[in-house]
Amino acid sequence: MIKTFKQMAGFMRLSILIIVLVCMLEACGSKENKVIENNFPSELDSLFKLTRFDEIFSIEEIELQYSDSSIISRISTSICIDEHKRIYVGQSNLGYILVFDEKGKFIRRIGRKGKGPGELFEVNSIDVKNGKIYVLGDLYISIFTDSGEFVKRFQYGNEFAPHIRIISNGRMIVFYTYAMTNKMCDVFDSGGQILQSWGEFEKESRTSYGGRVSLAVDELDNIYTINFYDPSVFKFNINGELLSRFSKDIKPFVDHDISRIMNANNPEDVFYRTLEGTVMEGVYYLKFKNYGLIIVESVKIDPVEMKVETRNLHIFNHEGKVIKNLAIPNNLNIVFSDNKDLYGTFQYSKASKELFEDNKNPMLIKISFRDSISQYSLIN
Repeated sequence: MIKTFKQMAGFMRLSILIIVLVCMLEACGSKENKVIENNFPSELDSLFKLTRFDEIFSIEEIELQYSDSSIISRISTSICIDEHKRIYVGQSNLGYILVFDEKGKFIRRIGRKGKGPGELFEVNSIDVKNGKIYVLGDLYISIFTDSGEFVKRFQYGNEFAPHIRIISNGRMIVFYTYAMTNKMCDVFDSGGQILQSWGEFEKESRTSYGGRVSLAVDELDNIYTINFYDPSVFKFNINGELLSRFSKDIKPFVDHDISRIMNANNPEDVFYRTLEGTVMEGVYYLKFKNYGLIIVESVKIDPVEMKVETRNLHIFNHEGKVIKNLAIPNNLNIVFSDNKDLYGTFQYSKASKELFEDNKNPMLIKISFRDSISQYSLIN
């Protein structure tokens, strides 16, 4: 009898262990398919579900735990996430950079306002590679260690530039927004010596390249750019050779006569014609195990109401074939990609303005592809 009881007890313990293991395996197996629960406002949550956004991406809030809540209005190109998922946010008018860990906990402040070595008069763009922080500012590139120690700075030119990217061998790409000159890019070596400039803009073709608003770089140092005036993504190699041009199926785009805008006497006319249609806002590159994706954010503007009408993400493969179009909330603005995840800011609508004002610290929204998603499973 005792023996039988011991056998039954042993059997029950084994059964319980098996049940626990099965539950753990099921939890692990479903982890990637579980939408991260957040206290998102209904307008964000419902639109993601309506467009089946949450079947492709998971989303996560990151609260930046810093006392200056006005930082949220200045997160744009001056944000970077390094390989350790640390978040760097430039405060352009204040002349410093705030560093947070991946959970949003404040780590340190780097730089101070000024025009001398180690000081930052402006912060236009940030990139971090191999333990160094590269800050593109007012005609200077300043380099710091990731612990905040000033290394050196050098002048990059005499024209405003909004973007810097660090590529292989420590080379630096400085990317100019407008075709004010016939130069699109400067490439510097790791010591700050210029290696080459490229981008030839004949007068009649400047509108094809001018008005650039964003760029992305892939693992082969190819450069993807977009602009206001053309329904295309331009892909260049590091030497400035145009490799491909795609995305003419994103319509309508801004459609106006450049010369009329330049010569207009009526500012209202300029405004209406400039904001007519859909414009490219950002281009981002995501790298996966066996494929890469180019993500383009577009915005359709209602010039009468003077507000965003629709905002979308367009997903392309390397060949420029569109494989997915997704609507996202009008007030969700993508600001950065670390080649793995997208990061954005979300502005609450006027209806829930009090929620935004009650929130002491600004939020980033991290948007991650689900591990089970492949390039082919994205096809409509």
